[in-house]
Amino acid sequence: MEANQVAMIQQLLSQNRRFRKITQRLSSEVAKRHNVTYTQVLTLEILRHHPNTDLNQLAEQLHLSKSSVSGIVERLITGGLVAKAKQDQDQRKLAIQLTKKGQALDAAIHTEFYAQLAPVLQVPSSELASYFKTQQRIIEKFEEECQ
Repeated sequence: MEANQVAMIQQLLSQNRRFRKITQRLSSEVAKRHNVTYTQVLTLEILRHHPNTDLNQLAEQLHLSKSSVSGIVERLITGGLVAKAKQDQDQRKLAIQLTKKGQALDAAIHTEFYAQLAPVLQVPSSELASYFKTQQRIIEKFEEECQ
């Protein structure tokens, strides 16, 4: 591999790390103001989009072990933010769902977090669309190589 190719890959990795670090810091700050963790915020967001998710599905979506997610869910249950209920399709499985308190907290965090990200909208939508398309192509290439 040539030096300029290595430099391009290094720049790609560096920019992705910077972006992840910035967004995670912003999200963590919002979470802290609401007395929850960053991972708990992600959990609430997943449950907003996918109500009645079971522990296995939640672990898969968070890219964490089932035991780690179990602890996160238990803390959210203790805080009154989520509840477990039997799934309609399979009474043996438990579904995790947001409580009214969890829905309210998720909405507040969502509004606050996305307000902090609004400056990205100053970039023209055509440039953002191009960025998303390029990023997706890069991800697909990495995924092909990992299979």
